[in-house]
Amino acid sequence: IVIIISSAVIFNKCYLYYKDDKVYSELQEYKPDSAVLSSEQECSENELLKINSDYKFWLTIDNTEVDYPVVQCDNNDYYLSHNFNKEESIYGTLFVDYINNIEIDKNLVIYGHNMRDGSMFNSLKKYKDEQFFLNNDIKIIDKDGVQEIYEVFSVYVIPATELSFKCSF
Repeated sequence: IVIIISSAVIFNKCYLYYKDDKVYSELQEYKPDSAVLSSEQECSENELLKINSDYKFWLTIDNTEVDYPVVQCDNNDYYLSHNFNKEESIYGTLFVDYINNIEIDKNLVIYGHNMRDGSMFNSLKKYKDEQFFLNNDIKIIDKDGVQEIYEVFSVYVIPATELSFKCSF
């Protein structure tokens, strides 16, 4: 009985990982790829907004698995357990802190899970390696097609329970 129950739990977890991976793989079709949007890319951006009206921008971090759409809603709980399609999910969705004003704040706080399968923000652990740290940019393409490139200048690890982020100065 223990083996059957354990097998069922493992199978269920693997299925949930597969399901979420499929959702985000399918969304890659709509990923914007430059700061100047062609009419085809504008359709992709509009498609992302049709799928989820909370869509704000696409986040890509060089040499990591981070290549996802980012959302924002009126709380920091919903997208912990819902994917981009607003379905129940163990991956959740990358999301901006609800108190951020993405139009004016210079410090955006983006949340995401550290998934064991290497997805979402798991690969950010690579920033602990100095060589990796020195050679990787963060790219954001907003829903209007404007691309920003950020250079990482500092990295630190804090417990998930520590809420000491300042969004505006």
